[in-house]
Amino acid sequence: MSYIKKIEDDYNKGIVTIDEIGTLRQKYDLASKAEQNQMDEAHKTEPTTDEEDDNSSILLQLNQISNTVSQNNLILWVFAIIAIISLVFSIITLASI
Repeated sequence: MSYIKKIEDDYNKGIVTIDEIGTLRQKYDLASKAEQNQMDEAHKTEPTTDEEDDNSSILLQLNQISNTVSQNNLILWVFAIIAIISLVFSIITLASI
């Protein structure tokens, strides 16, 4: 696996952030061809089987679904809090009339 594929894989696994992957790509792009080859050799791994790729793909999709559900849950909580505040404000307004 090349250096770029390794850092992309690390990003997909949540090991590095988007800012870090940009910095690492920039470091690779600015390196000489010999340094790039050294980086690629240092991150060389055995090819994965199709089954491992499928499992990785499934885990990535499940992680994305989990993130989406978490975001939707947060949005629902925000709307619930806004509704409660609105209800309290209405009660206070009606009580003062």
